[in-house]
Amino acid sequence: TWGVVMRKDCELAKKTAIKKEDLVDLPLILSSQVTQQTKNGDTYDEWFGKRFADLNVVATFNLVYTAAQFVAQGIGYMITFDKLVDVSSESPLCFRPLEPLAKSKLYIAWKKYPVFSPAAEVLFKKIQATFASKA
Repeated sequence: TWGVVMRKDCELAKKTAIKKEDLVDLPLILSSQVTQQTKNGDTYDEWFGKRFADLNVVATFNLVYTAAQFVAQGIGYMITFDKLVDVSSESPLCFRPLEPLAKSKLYIAWKKYPVFSPAAEVLFKKIQATFASKA
């Protein structure tokens, strides 16, 4: 689920969900990868539509931790997946889902003949078992 990570003390944090109109003039921090995909008519474009070009993008990120630090310092609002950033009671940040709900497909890729550590092998088999019936 996509949403917005923001400071708990900001006005937008009072809302239970975030709409397009709420984000138009705000300083946004977006994923570099997804921003690139959007240039090809994907992801953000689907949710924002024609308004994407009008957004106030102040930064892009490759590492969500770095972007979360920007948000904590009040630099902007990060659009990202749920559960990637610490929004616990001790954190100054919170997450609010986008409305209407925005979802993305995720893919897991690996080499054809992987060599895994014992721990990675256990994880790999668990992933295969979990998603085998959904393929």
